[in-house]
Amino acid sequence: MLCNITDEEIFAVKYYLGDPDAAGNDTEAYNTINALLHPGTANEADKAAEGRYFGLSGPEELRKYLSIAELVFRAAEKYRAQKRSSVRRAYRIDRKSSFERFLGNGGKIAGFFSSCSWGFLPEYAAKKKDIVLIESAFDESLPFIDLAELLKDRYAKPEEAEILIPFGTRIVSTEAQEMGAEEQEKYRDMAGNLPAGKYLLRLTRGEYQRLPQETEDALYAEITDEFSVGLASVIMEEIRSGADLSEAQRIFYCSWKEKVISYVNSRAAAALDN
Repeated sequence: MLCNITDEEIFAVKYYLGDPDAAGNDTEAYNTINALLHPGTANEADKAAEGRYFGLSGPEELRKYLSIAELVFRAAEKYRAQKRSSVRRAYRIDRKSSFERFLGNGGKIAGFFSSCSWGFLPEYAAKKKDIVLIESAFDESLPFIDLAELLKDRYAKPEEAEILIPFGTRIVSTEAQEMGAEEQEKYRDMAGNLPAGKYLLRLTRGEYQRLPQETEDALYAEITDEFSVGLASVIMEEIRSGADLSEAQRIFYCSWKEKVISYVNSRAAAALDN
């Protein structure tokens, strides 16, 4: 283990990855964690269209997921500071819609950004709809975790050679790249369609706003309130089922998620301050 990455942080990383040793049966918690970190409802709609599960069983589960997001971010910042990996490029197959939302979100990546250190993984293309290929180059300020190097023989999926980049990462520039027919044919989405494009992103550390402690505590109490989590859970169920949300549901859910994101960003800022 790296000297100042705690057992709790290692456990959180493994839980996020869906390692049964940490997550038990909750092996796809990352779907919900990332849904919580994306503003609006579009990410949930994308996941629903792909048949992915996301949801909350109650306030305790939300508290757990918020803690996991913070602990994984802390581990990524500690890992960056120790310069244990020479990786500075990573590769990801993503939804075109997610990519476009990142660019429209002030160039900020909303959720965790899992990539591969050696190239694009074709099997991930078949799990998503309307895909793009994203090569990322990042500077030394960016928190990240080279999971094979961190976890070593405790890494449940070594073949994925995952580079985990945290929420809030900032896109400095975007460059479209050429893609030949042979390369395109390697990566077909779940409907058999070819990639819509290939891009090089240059990434750097995001900016995170630390809230006053009293404000942060009040925000945490508000977002984890039993009524609020219960209503958010019902709305997630509605989105999964393909139902149309009422205007009142949409307003509540989007506002609640904005508060969730503000809280998580404040905890990330605290991690950077330490």
